[in-house]
Amino acid sequence: MTNLLSSSIPANNNSNEETHHCLPYENSKTVLEACNYVKDFFDQCEGGGYLLWTEYIICTENLTLRIFLLFLSIIYLLFLFLMMTTIADDFFCHSISVIVDHHKISQSIAGVTLMALGNGANDIFSIIASVVNTKHPKAGLAIGDVLGGGAFVTMIVLGTVILVKPFKIAKFATIRDISVYLIGIGWMAFSMLYDRKLYFWEPAAFLLLYLIYVSIIVFQKFIKEFIEKRKSFRNSEEQIIPSVSPVHDANENEDACTNKNEMPVLPFRRAVSLQAKQLSKNIQPNHRKTSSMHRHPPTNIVHFVDTFSHPSGKIDDHNVVITAFAVDVGGNEPPISITNEPITIKRIITDLIEALNPLEKNFSEEKMYSKILQILKFPIIAFVRFTVPQGIIWCKTLSLIHCFTMPLTVLFSLSLLTFNIIPGDPGLWIYAFIPSTIMFLIVSFFTSYNVEPSISGYFGFIVSVSWIYLMSSELVNVVFMLSIVSRLSQEILGLTIMAWSNSIGDFIADTSVARQGFPQMAASAAIGAPLLSKNL
Repeated sequence: MTNLLSSSIPANNNSNEETHHCLPYENSKTVLEACNYVKDFFDQCEGGGYLLWTEYIICTENLTLRIFLLFLSIIYLLFLFLMMTTIADDFFCHSISVIVDHHKISQSIAGVTLMALGNGANDIFSIIASVVNTKHPKAGLAIGDVLGGGAFVTMIVLGTVILVKPFKIAKFATIRDISVYLIGIGWMAFSMLYDRKLYFWEPAAFLLLYLIYVSIIVFQKFIKEFIEKRKSFRNSEEQIIPSVSPVHDANENEDACTNKNEMPVLPFRRAVSLQAKQLSKNIQPNHRKTSSMHRHPPTNIVHFVDTFSHPSGKIDDHNVVITAFAVDVGGNEPPISITNEPITIKRIITDLIEALNPLEKNFSEEKMYSKILQILKFPIIAFVRFTVPQGIIWCKTLSLIHCFTMPLTVLFSLSLLTFNIIPGDPGLWIYAFIPSTIMFLIVSFFTSYNVEPSISGYFGFIVSVSWIYLMSSELVNVVFMLSIVSRLSQEILGLTIMAWSNSIGDFIADTSVARQGFPQMAASAAIGAPLLSKNL
């Protein structure tokens, strides 16, 4: 039997190395044989995370324990989706907002680059983890995620938005986005089916297509502003700048939608899911909150669709003007305001507790689903805040802790904690204390207790990316295990489990926006979100 096993496994191994597929049950008759196969072909059978789910389940002989581990892996998968969404919405997006606010980046460029990256972080990093996290890329899983997510968002989400709130669509922006998306899908099909080989210049064409798309948006915005300035100059004596632009008829409304909607709107999920009910009554043009804990929070420029009510109280879907607003993406009310009280141990501890508290100030007034969501996210946010600067909250004590936790988090996410630079050393984690100590001294002596340095947003961006990448790696590991155990192809699970789970946030956010009277915004997001994931 041993000789038979040793002679049969290598033959299977050679074919497996060629196909890059993990097939532990194909020539294995016992659990031990399948277990040895998984261990021998680790790179093909694992997704690259810390927890080796394929080995755990296949190497377990007890059926009851195996079922329990399978159930536990599904719970873990749901936890990973929740944690990825939480980190992307509560930390990654806030850090992007700080960068956009600090550099005064144009809203058109920011909307289709950094802000779009924030909204599609889950999909993008899941795809990256599927390809680069192991020696044998899980390309089928990545492609399935791209196509499945795009199909789910453009069909299910967009269809639901239209059912929830019928509206007159902005023709130019919609045709532009759909055209670029279809060109990308067509190019993907051509690249994969032409000669079944992928050359460097073929994926580079996706990036070129995306750059052309961004250039069209920027050029469109430039032309629109130029025309508006010419009209304003010619009719300056008659021009009155109202707080809300009047609308005269449906044709005029169509032009307004076409001109104003210069970018695909990609709203941040947290801002929508938890605060969509406050948008229509709280958002004012060119308005910013006065303070966060110790600073002005960054804002995101997004395009909302204002609906105007008739005297009867009914909303006329034809009277729509798209207006730019500055929207605060911070969900929390400022936990601490600037005071002149002395810096004491009591105040330091109080500030730290308030900075770590993830619950909304108006928690008791929230709806039940919002309360449940905040409770589920409570331990995640409280823990992650120990490692990631959130961007709208400044607590010097917490920042001093970040000096030591940030480098370790980055190394942990990249699986480099125990990497040896010198043979016999403990690992990279010991060297991380050198930059940590330098940052600790800089924060201690060169920053104010009440004012946050603008550079903190960049650190938040780097560490939140590390967290999302780590969660994506673990997610790919679980999904790949399910593919092996269920004997379903990677493509099928990518098209279904990964795509649906990564897109559920878009479904909730976009339908919430539509219910609040902003259907054009939701429709633009449903078209624009998968466009970025596909091209990047």
